[in-house]
Amino acid sequence: MEQPTTTQHTHCLRCRRPLRSPSSVARGYGAHCAAKIRRAAADLADYKPHQITSARQLIADAAIIPLRRTLFLAVSTDGSAVHRTDARGHCSCPAGLRSARCFHTAAARMLLAA
Repeated sequence: MEQPTTTQHTHCLRCRRPLRSPSSVARGYGAHCAAKIRRAAADLADYKPHQITSARQLIADAAIIPLRRTLFLAVSTDGSAVHRTDARGHCSCPAGLRSARCFHTAAARMLLAA
């Protein structure tokens, strides 16, 4: 069985600056950007508490990556798929295809608010 690999990021996923500290490299975000993301005040009133927790975990795991200015690639919970998502509520995950709110879009909102 193949072991999952951990991606090491050399540039911040938010601002694209080079990452130097080992903790920033593992996190995927520099200390300044990570703090901004934690403090971000995104409108998440439409999301359930467990979705917000999952969105924060997605960001902490660096499993959501900006593709374009408002478009992101987000890894599924089990790591088997990658979904395209944005902050307007569009996502290619099963919940998003049913027009339901998903934690991928919550994470995209958090990142755009930072």
